[in-house]
Amino acid sequence: FNPAPGPWVGEAHQPGLLKAQVQLNGGRPLSKVTYGPDGEVASIADGVEVAQFNQTVDVVYRFTDRIYGERESPVAVVPRLGVWLEPGVAVFPKGIKATRAFLARVRNNTSAEEKGTLRLALPTGWQSVPPSAAFDLAKQGDEIAIRFEVTLAAAAASSAQLRQPVQAVAEAGGSSFSTGYMVIDYPHIQTRYWFQPAAASLEQFDVKVAPGLKVGYIMGSGDEVPDGLKQLGVDVTQLTTDDLAFGDLKRFNVIVTGIRAYEVRKDISANNARLMDYVKNGGVMIVQYSRPGGFSDILAPYAMKV
Repeated sequence: FNPAPGPWVGEAHQPGLLKAQVQLNGGRPLSKVTYGPDGEVASIADGVEVAQFNQTVDVVYRFTDRIYGERESPVAVVPRLGVWLEPGVAVFPKGIKATRAFLARVRNNTSAEEKGTLRLALPTGWQSVPPSAAFDLAKQGDEIAIRFEVTLAAAAASSAQLRQPVQAVAEAGGSSFSTGYMVIDYPHIQTRYWFQPAAASLEQFDVKVAPGLKVGYIMGSGDEVPDGLKQLGVDVTQLTTDDLAFGDLKRFNVIVTGIRAYEVRKDISANNARLMDYVKNGGVMIVQYSRPGGFSDILAPYAMKV
């Protein structure tokens, strides 16, 4: 076996699974030969053709689950230290000195203690507080999260590119690591690991926000729109069930519903009449993607059938 994980910094980790090369040889006369991308046919001295096939398969182990019975899971090749960085995008309005928070995480994937430092690899002119932080992970599965405050130095603001990368880098034992992964695990499929660099984007926008703009946001199944609006300098309030039923909606210039909000939140359907009154009285309501089912068959604020 040769998993050959390759470098960890700046590249997605490939391959994610341990592979075995299986070679099958058959010494039988062939009346029909089929050529495939991974197979070939060769002749030997006695005139008998030998079909040779090469196949790559996952190395798996079997275990017993108390609910699903016998299951198989592939053996994954992971870095010694897994590293993650969020959010994936940080917005800096041009002309405004702003600070954005990043959360970097590092996890020990070995049975030994791992000591090192965690830092953000930033473009020239950008700064983080702290510049780096030490970590000490005693055993496998131990994890630490460190918050970094990132700002753009005023002297570099005018010349900085509008989009630049930032990466979280863990350094331990003379090696650097900057790859994390998402475990995709459902009962009907084998477990898979989706490897991604611990990277994000620093974005500068020439954006102007109306003074005093207030937005009420009704979270749906979960999205990052409120955080994105806040990064632009918008005053955003996430509305609760009580806000929808009894709150003063007139204090908001705009009300936005999150992804699939009508489907997953019962309180929106129950208070849809209040939201329509808010619109009739001059308010602006923006409804993002929705679909029928769940707690409501409402597709939009007004009756609509597809």
